[in-house]
Amino acid sequence: MKTKSSGGLLELANTLEDAAQMLRDTVAKLGGMVTPAPAAKAPTASAVRASKPGKPKVAQADGARACAIKGCGKPSRTKGYCAAHYQKLRNLEKTERRPAEWMDDAKPNTVEDILLPRGRAASKALAEKSAAVAQ
Repeated sequence: MKTKSSGGLLELANTLEDAAQMLRDTVAKLGGMVTPAPAAKAPTASAVRASKPGKPKVAQADGARACAIKGCGKPSRTKGYCAAHYQKLRNLEKTERRPAEWMDDAKPNTVEDILLPRGRAASKALAEKSAAVAQ
């Protein structure tokens, strides 16, 4: 008993068998020699990761300066700081908490990072400071 779908599958199987036979004939004409595919190229030095996660990164070989924060090692983007530490610098300036050592265009790996209070502790610290300034 043949159905429409099985008839289509049988035609496809016959077509594939014909293609396979043509490939076998071509390989036989070539004397059974089939050239292998070219080997994949080894990754270049720029494609290899510079360091492992959890370890400080080293300064980039292309001449880019490293971030001013000790142990960061990311390339500096603005004022000597990487993108993340520059945003932290902007936040410190905005809230008037910028330490003196966080100066513009600091040399790489010369500035100690600071931990900022977060959440309720940060709100409380800012409220206390603004109250002290108002008095």
